[in-house]
Amino acid sequence: MVFRRSFFLLLSLFIIASSFGSLCVCADETAETSTIIVDAVSKENPPPSTVNTVVVRNVDSGRNIFNNSKGKVIQPGVAAKLMTALVAYESIGQTSAKVVIPAEAEKDGYIGAVGQVSAPRLGLKSGSILSARDLIQAVLVCSANDACVSLAVYVSGSPESFVKLMNQKAEELGCENTHFSNCTGLNSATSHTTAEDIALIAEAVFLKNELVTLASEPKATVGESKIHSKNYLTSTSLISNYYMKEAKGLIAGQTENGEIQRQFVDAVFHHIVFVPCHLSIYFLSKCRF
Repeated sequence: MVFRRSFFLLLSLFIIASSFGSLCVCADETAETSTIIVDAVSKENPPPSTVNTVVVRNVDSGRNIFNNSKGKVIQPGVAAKLMTALVAYESIGQTSAKVVIPAEAEKDGYIGAVGQVSAPRLGLKSGSILSARDLIQAVLVCSANDACVSLAVYVSGSPESFVKLMNQKAEELGCENTHFSNCTGLNSATSHTTAEDIALIAEAVFLKNELVTLASEPKATVGESKIHSKNYLTSTSLISNYYMKEAKGLIAGQTENGEIQRQFVDAVFHHIVFVPCHLSIYFLSKCRF
């Protein structure tokens, strides 16, 4: 049964990776972990102009067991939203806390312009009240920028002050080449991270059971809004080809820097972080045969 499940997991990876170009992953972490080789090359879909960078991290051992990133610097994108959810969750404590939506959550300067692919929003109105739990879920399930800003203001009084906490947390997690300039992941000349650092941030979120539970819902109701996950592995609302019932989603979203770049972070079973950047980010488990 475990063999069959692992086989279909790897087959799914092949299909997912082949849709994004060429990818080869090889991992041999322990005697109990079989070598995993995924060699996915799609002749019909040539490699995109932006080359994938890949990090595979074992959460149990805290080791990267595959890494071709070489410290390549990229825009944070969903990594900023993951960090926002993590810092807010740890700072607030009780997710039942009531949050008054601030005026900043309606300003394009903080949440991005309408129609911008990296600026999804719920359409929150200042003065309305939502629970911290609902806002965190909105960040993780649909990458809502106005939810990010609302949490930031609630915790620190302003988005700018909250960003300082994000950078402090990144340093605490051991991120060596990450700097956030906003809490939403909007592109900025002063924001940057790497696949290695994203794996560390995602690992920290993955270890918070409540955050994983909130992130894994394919749809939810936040205030008066019905939200649906953009995560291909946990939801069929956008596309059904890649759905996996074992997947525990952390976040999905898009950034734009000359071209649209999709980003995903998922947990399938547990233990292994699989991070291909620029197009997608996935969490995978240690496969035991």
